Amino acid sequence: MRNAVRWCVRVAAIAAVALLGSRSAVADPIAVKHSEGVAHGFVALRTLEGAPLADGDLIQNALLKNVSPHAPKTTVSMVAMTPKPRVVELEFTPHGYEPLSTAASARKAMHYVVKVHVPGAVGAVASLLGKTPSDSHVWILTGEAPAFVKAEMALFRDGPTWRIELLSPVWPSSASAESREAKDPKDAKP
Repeated sequence: MRNAVRWCVRVAAIAAVALLGSRSAVADPIAVKHSEGVAHGFVALRTLEGAPLADGDLIQNALLKNVSPHAPKTTVSMVAMTPKPRVVELEFTPHGYEPLSTAASARKAMHYVVKVHVPGAVGAVASLLGKTPSDSHVWILTGEAPAFVKAEMALFRDGPTWRIELLSPVWPSSASAESREAKDPKDAKP
């Protein structure tokens, strides 16, 4: 079960991030201020109450970090992976800066609310039937080197809202300097 959830999280995160980079003629152009290299981080998937569901890796290469926190809204297009794939619009609206801390450092992340708009008659019917996807929330640390902080969203249709947040590696407490030296022969003392 845990491996299946990890796989779902990994696929959903990679697909969402990759698809955010694509846009069609109806989407707002996004000026690239921060060209992307490869980013690799560690994330945890939790319920909103904090119960762990899975953990894994986040590999990103998309444009969300280029969305201006000063624009009233930014719209991009993506292909929604439904039984019949369709193009939908994602509307990113800045919802204000929210405080966080890393160790003893105070920081602020921009909170974006992400709404899914299904165009045309299908979207109108979905709205009437209450079948439009729930809003997602994404927090990005802004500045010279923007970074993903966390997200709260449903990862599948009619699914619960889950939290994806960064993790830091944890070193085993039993590892001492002596045991590290023993494992690395080039650092061993004569």
